Amino acid sequence: MNVITILLDTLRRDHLGCYGNEWIRTPTIDALARRSTVFEKAYVASYPCMPNRRDIWTGRYEFPWRGWGRLEPTDIDFPSVLKLADRVSMLVTDHFHLWRAGSGNYHWNFGGFELIRGQESDNWKTGRSIEPRYPAAPDKLAQHLPRHHVEQYLRNIAGRTEEQDWFFPQVAQRAIEWLDQNHGQKDFCLFIDSFDPHEAWDPPRKYWEPYDPGYNGEDITWPSYGAADRYARAELRHIRALYAGKLTMVDTWLAKLMARVEELGLMDNTVIILTTDHGIMLGEHNVIGKPSTNFPDSNLYEELVHVPLLVYVPNAPPGRCAELVQPVDLFATILDACGVSPPEGSHGASLLRLAGGDGPWSRTHAWWGRFGEAIGITDGRWVLLKWPDGDRNEPLYWYSRTPPEWTPFYTFIGPPELDRFPIGVKRGQRASALYDMATDPAQERDLSRERPDELARLCRALAAQLRAVGAPDEQLDRLGLRDA
Repeated sequence: MNVITILLDTLRRDHLGCYGNEWIRTPTIDALARRSTVFEKAYVASYPCMPNRRDIWTGRYEFPWRGWGRLEPTDIDFPSVLKLADRVSMLVTDHFHLWRAGSGNYHWNFGGFELIRGQESDNWKTGRSIEPRYPAAPDKLAQHLPRHHVEQYLRNIAGRTEEQDWFFPQVAQRAIEWLDQNHGQKDFCLFIDSFDPHEAWDPPRKYWEPYDPGYNGEDITWPSYGAADRYARAELRHIRALYAGKLTMVDTWLAKLMARVEELGLMDNTVIILTTDHGIMLGEHNVIGKPSTNFPDSNLYEELVHVPLLVYVPNAPPGRCAELVQPVDLFATILDACGVSPPEGSHGASLLRLAGGDGPWSRTHAWWGRFGEAIGITDGRWVLLKWPDGDRNEPLYWYSRTPPEWTPFYTFIGPPELDRFPIGVKRGQRASALYDMATDPAQERDLSRERPDELARLCRALAAQLRAVGAPDEQLDRLGLRDA
C-alpha cells in the first residue's frame, strides 16, 4: 500500500470543524475526517518543530536527551528503512528548518526531495534593492526574533502577486506534479511537510476578511510572542482572523491535492495521514505564540500539545478513536503502510491496528516536553505539568556527538564528555501544576494541593515513563522523581 503524510505546522486542533469548531471553514480536512479514523487523544511528545520531526523520523522520544538539532549519525530514520526495502520515497516541503544550519539533514535519506524556498528567515533573496514592506509597525511584529529575520521574510515574499505564489499553494502543486508522475509506483511514500499555517499569517485578503469584516487597521501578520494584552482587542481579534484565513487558504489548496488523489484512483490503495507538530496560543492564558528560545516563561498547555490526527485507511470504516497516541507512532505507521517492518528499538506502534476499530493498544499515558524544561503527562483526563523544584535544574546533559548550535538558549557549563555535553538551560519561572480536564478544560485551576493523590499517581507514572524508554537518570533527579 502507499502512504501520503501531510504535516501542517502549527495547526490548532480546536480550529478544525472535525474537532468541533464552527467558526473556521476547513471543508477539505473535515471531508477527509469523515472517511478516516479521527484520533481524539493525540498529543505531541518532543517540542517544538524539529524535535517533533525527529520523533516522527526515528520513532523515538527525543526530549529527555536533547533539544533542537540534526538527525544523529546513529539515527535510523524511516526514509532510510524505506530505501533499504526498495520503496520509493519523496519529500515535498517548504519547511526551511529541514535544511538550515543546526538541523539541516532531515531531507537527505529520501529517494527524492523538493525544497521550496523563502519561508520565515530562509536566507534566500539578498540585496538592499529589495526594500522590506512592513504590514504593521515594526515594534508590533515578532519582537521575540532578531529584526533581520523579519526583514529576510519580507524580502523573500516581495513581488508575489498571484495566489499560487504563496507557499502552501506551491507545496500542493509540487505534490500534485509528483503524484502525476509517480502514482504507478508500488508502495510509495509521499511526505508533505508544510510550514503553513505557521506564521507569518499573511494570506490574501479574501481569506481573512470573512473572519474580521470591516477591519482597516494594521496587519500584524507575525505577532510577538509573550503577553497577549500588549495588543488592543481589535488587533488581537484580527490576529486570530489572519490565522483563520491562513488555515482556510491551506484547506482550499489541500482540496486540489485531494481531488487529484481521487482522480488518480489512489483512495483505493493509499493510507493518508494528516497531523501537525504542535499548536499555538492565541490569547489563552494571556499568551500569544508558543514557548521558545526567546520566550521560555510559559507552560505547554492544551492548545499547544493536544493535536489533530486523521488516518485514512482504504476499506476501513471511519470513526473516532480515544486511545492515547503520539508522533513516535507515525514512524511505525508509515513503514507498516508500505509493507515494511519497523526496526527494533523504536518507542511507537503502528496506528493501522486502530484504524476502523479498537485494536490492541497498551499506552496508558502520553507525555511531552521541551528539553530542559517541564515534562507534561496525561492519562487522558488528568494532566500534570512537572517543573524542576525551585531553581534547581541540574544535572542536565545534551546527548549528542555534536554540541547544540542554538546557543542563546543552551549554555555549556563544563567540558564535553563522551557523547554528551553538560548544559545549563534558561528555564521559565514556573511551578508544577495539576489539571482535571473533565471539569477544567481551559486549565485555569491548579489542583496539585487539593488532589495530592492524583499528583503522586502521575509523578509515579512519569517516573515509569522515563525509566521505560531508558531516559538518563539525571532527568529523574532534576524533576525530583528519583523516589517516585
